[in-house]
Amino acid sequence: MKDEFGKTTEEILEEIKAEERRKETNGIVKESAVQYTADKQLYSVEGYFELEDFVEYELIYGRLVHYNSPGYSHQRSSFQISKRFDDYITSNKGKCKVIPAPFCVVLDEVDAVVVQPDISIICNTELIKNEYCYGAPDIIVEVVSPSNKNRDYHQKVALYKEYGVKEYWIIDLELERVTLYNMVNGGMPQISGMKDTVYSTVLNGFALNLQSIYDSI
Repeated sequence: MKDEFGKTTEEILEEIKAEERRKETNGIVKESAVQYTADKQLYSVEGYFELEDFVEYELIYGRLVHYNSPGYSHQRSSFQISKRFDDYITSNKGKCKVIPAPFCVVLDEVDAVVVQPDISIICNTELIKNEYCYGAPDIIVEVVSPSNKNRDYHQKVALYKEYGVKEYWIIDLELERVTLYNMVNGGMPQISGMKDTVYSTVLNGFALNLQSIYDSI
C-alpha cells in the first residue's frame, strides 16, 4: 500500500529506521519541532518504562522521540472525538474501550516500538495489561498539530499498518479534512472535507462529521 506521498509501507519503514540510525551524536536534536534523543543508547520496552519521564516520549525502534505539548484546539477536538466514539459504543452496548492520550501502546516488544496515540479504541480488552496496551488497537485517531504533520501523515501510517492497526483516522483541522485508512483492505485512503460525514469501516454504524467537531472547539 502506498501513502499519499506515493511511497510504500516498506519504503517508509526503512526511512524511519535509517533516520533513527542517523542520530548518533550526543544530546538532543530538534527537527521540525520534534525532539529526538540522540545518544547512542537503544532502549528496550522494559528500559523505556523504567524512565521517570517515559510518558513524555514515544519509543521508535529503540530510540526515544519527544514531541511538543499539544495546544488548546488539539486537545478540545481530541476530547470531542473521544466523546463521540465513547457515546456511540456505550449507547450500542459495545465492549470497545476509548482511551485518550497520554496512554502507552506497545506495538512490538522485540522491535521496541511504543506509541501514544491521541485516541486508541481497543475492542480486545485482553490487550490491556498493567495499565497499558500490548498489541495494536482496532482504531487509532491522531489529531494533527503543526509540529507533527510528517509524523501523522507519513511515519504513523507505516507503523500502524506494519503492526496491525485496522483503521487509522487523521483529523486535520487546519486543512479541514479527515483522512481515513482502512488498513485491513489496503488501498488509498478516503479523504473527506469538513462538511462530509465519514463512516468507520471497523466500528459498524459509527459516523463523524468534522464540522460538528470544529464548531465545538
